[in-house]
Amino acid sequence: MSSTIKVNNIQNLAGDDSGFDLSTNDKIGMKIANSEVVTVDTTGVVLNENSADRDFRVESNGNANMLIVDGGNDVASIGRAVNSTSTLAIQNKDDTNNNAIDVFNDNGNRTFSIQQNTSGDAQFKAFKNDGTQTFTLDGSGNLFVGKTSSASGTVGFEYNNGGQLAVTRSGDTVALLNRTSSEGAILDIRKDNTLVGSIGANGGQLYLGSGDVGLRFRYGSSDAVEPFSPSGQALRDDAIDLGHSSNRFDDIFATNTSIQTSDKNEKQDIASATAKELNVAKKLSTLFKTYKWKDAVEKKGDKARTHTGIIAQDIQSAFSAEGLDASKYGLFTSDTWWEKDKEIYETKEEAPSDATEKTRLGVRYAELFSFIFSSIEARLTALESK
Repeated sequence: MSSTIKVNNIQNLAGDDSGFDLSTNDKIGMKIANSEVVTVDTTGVVLNENSADRDFRVESNGNANMLIVDGGNDVASIGRAVNSTSTLAIQNKDDTNNNAIDVFNDNGNRTFSIQQNTSGDAQFKAFKNDGTQTFTLDGSGNLFVGKTSSASGTVGFEYNNGGQLAVTRSGDTVALLNRTSSEGAILDIRKDNTLVGSIGANGGQLYLGSGDVGLRFRYGSSDAVEPFSPSGQALRDDAIDLGHSSNRFDDIFATNTSIQTSDKNEKQDIASATAKELNVAKKLSTLFKTYKWKDAVEKKGDKARTHTGIIAQDIQSAFSAEGLDASKYGLFTSDTWWEKDKEIYETKEEAPSDATEKTRLGVRYAELFSFIFSSIEARLTALESK
């Protein structure tokens, strides 16, 4: 024998309208003070359907705040008391490298996790479908992609909290930088936020340099390295020196000698050597000496090689003897600079007051030999006329 009791409402005896509402088909409502707290119908279960200022809390065996929904502040928390400034707050259960949040794929492998390490720092980790870790961002500001720790020989991307970037790839291009639509810098290099150099593209060719001093690498029908201005985005002619009197290159290895412009259309004041100049040239032909470089002797000792050439100071004296100024001739050079702590200053005005003034004399041997040949030619002509 069975019996059925049908009622619309079940209320407590206190008369505060707390109880169960059964007045609607396929619906059960639990009320507190005539406000529905829990609603169950064919579509699901709803808590606090009337949006009252009411909290929801679930306790676990060891945590009284395992899950809290604060209805008055529209916030929720897991594992901790409510933080009214966070929409969702989650607290790790301890400091033993447990994951606060784990996301798993349909194979049961972890794909993402947020972890707190023993120092209290957060770690964000991502994993491949097979569970292999491929991404780490730790609380110290270190980022690893394709690797899990700092190791220079390990393939992957690393950015550490000191501002250093390291990328390692096996057997292929490590980085690809691509500028479209216009010419110009592809990579700018700065020191203390001041631009000191750039690498870019001009005319479909690679260039590198700083300000007006740079090189463009031309390839195709004619291969060449050309003087270039990164700031002006244009080639330069007769404007950039290779080295400096204070900072020289050593040896230059080449198949052919250098080509110097000697076009009449670009010269003026063309004249034959004067009698005084011929006297100087004759004298210069007798001044060639053998010598060794001091720095070579310091490095190599007795193995330092002997060189043949002329002394620049002797050239000065030869010109002075004829009342001429050697500095007015291209075959003789004199460069002065100021130096302090290995920094070079071109002018005294820009140099610190305690910088050391230095001067180095030099010779353009191609012009020197041309100058001497003029005297030889004059003497041969004189002999032939006798």
